[in-house]
Amino acid sequence: MRRQFLARRGAAAATRCVPKITTLYVGPGPNPEMVKLGLASKGVDVKSITRRFKLAADGTPENRLREFTKLNPAATTPFVELEDGTILAESVAIARYADALYPDAPALLGGPDAKRAAEVEMWLMRIMLQIVMPWQRSFQAGEAAPYFASSKLHPWTEAAGAAVPSLRMMVTANLEWLEGLMADSRGADEFIAGGTRFTLPDLQLYTTAKFMAKVNTAKRTPPFDGREAYGPWLKAWEARMDDVVAGLK
Repeated sequence: MRRQFLARRGAAAATRCVPKITTLYVGPGPNPEMVKLGLASKGVDVKSITRRFKLAADGTPENRLREFTKLNPAATTPFVELEDGTILAESVAIARYADALYPDAPALLGGPDAKRAAEVEMWLMRIMLQIVMPWQRSFQAGEAAPYFASSKLHPWTEAAGAAVPSLRMMVTANLEWLEGLMADSRGADEFIAGGTRFTLPDLQLYTTAKFMAKVNTAKRTPPFDGREAYGPWLKAWEARMDDVVAGLK
């Protein structure tokens, strides 16, 4: 009993030492949405800390202005500012920090159990590397090439246009692989990393798929909605995630 009390007291003291998030900087895209949902799942009043980037007078996205690249040199969103002035960028890093900041809320990355944390990270990397990354790259080099090519940070987009069909094939093939594996190994009420509670792999795939369905509108390239590769399991999973997200907004 005393050991449990000391452990709880130690965890509470450690949490008090973790600087709070004061500002969440976001722009359009799946990763800002993923982080917003992740923080909402921790009970954070996301609207109260969100700073949404707009276009400057000359049409430049605010996150590319010197004022903000001094904070985040990658000029990406999301990123957060902590109460001690520290800037954290990259969605997974922010989610990991949120797990440490709110240890009593359900973990996005598996929590303190080493086995569970490794399982969640394994599935996160599979989703990111095999599905999300080629999906996002196909958008950047296809539909959104003019936007990204206008930035010195993405000089490769126009040259990568020829790769769009193969990147889309990769997305489709890996979603079909995921469907088969989930159907064979997961129950009807489970999520991608197992269990009946969503984790970051679910938010990553869900927000990417929803965003890409809206923006691949055949202005420069043939229509593409990777969700056409969803089978029964992923369709049911998407419906469960719709309910999850509705409860977080």
